[in-house]
Amino acid sequence: MGIFDPAAESEALGDRDGCWTFIRRFAAAWREPLAPGDGERRAAIAAVEQRLLVPLPAAVHAAYALFGRRDDLTRNEHGMRRLDQLDFWSPYGPHMLVFRVAGQGTFHWGIRLADLHLDDPPVMVRTDEQGWIRYLDRFSLAAVELVLYETVVGKGMYLAMGDYDDALAARLTGQYAALELPPVPVDEDDPAGRVHWYGGPDVLVSLQGHAAVWVCGRTEQDLAEAIRPMPGQWYHFF
Repeated sequence: MGIFDPAAESEALGDRDGCWTFIRRFAAAWREPLAPGDGERRAAIAAVEQRLLVPLPAAVHAAYALFGRRDDLTRNEHGMRRLDQLDFWSPYGPHMLVFRVAGQGTFHWGIRLADLHLDDPPVMVRTDEQGWIRYLDRFSLAAVELVLYETVVGKGMYLAMGDYDDALAARLTGQYAALELPPVPVDEDDPAGRVHWYGGPDVLVSLQGHAAVWVCGRTEQDLAEAIRPMPGQWYHFF
């Protein structure tokens, strides 16, 4: 396949099918191409729907069928739950179908029971400090953000708070184009505390509110070249 530029290709994220195309092309360029065995079988998804007593939204069904078994794309830190882990969660708020949980259980991502009839429902996120807040307006967008995040965690590096300042943020945002992906909240009460994505053909950059900057290269050489001119102590996630 030709060069895949995440920022340029993110123009396709305006609809659900475009999100799946983006994920397919991203996986082929930055990981390994998606194969039939990377998705869950229709019978396995149907069995989960029988257990939950509700049909899964079309977008959720499609995501699991497309890449539900690809741990490298979905389960490096804030992992997408496996089919047998999908369940409703209700403490301190409305019933939610939780499909993603942070590694330390500090964040939960879910779909409201009242929204499960929608083909591509909105996604909520919960922390102990904030309760449930709106994350993204469509599950398909949340699936793209999940794949980007888990890829950066799996093969990138981060610059922690203390080495990260507004000057570096301005430099990064001037060097790379913004992805057409809405910023996701870290803190609902702080508009600046949101995750923004930037990139080019060989580099992905995630500005994590006030906390950190994360960089991922398509190859190890791309990563090394991206962070070389940036000051501070960089760390591998794993």
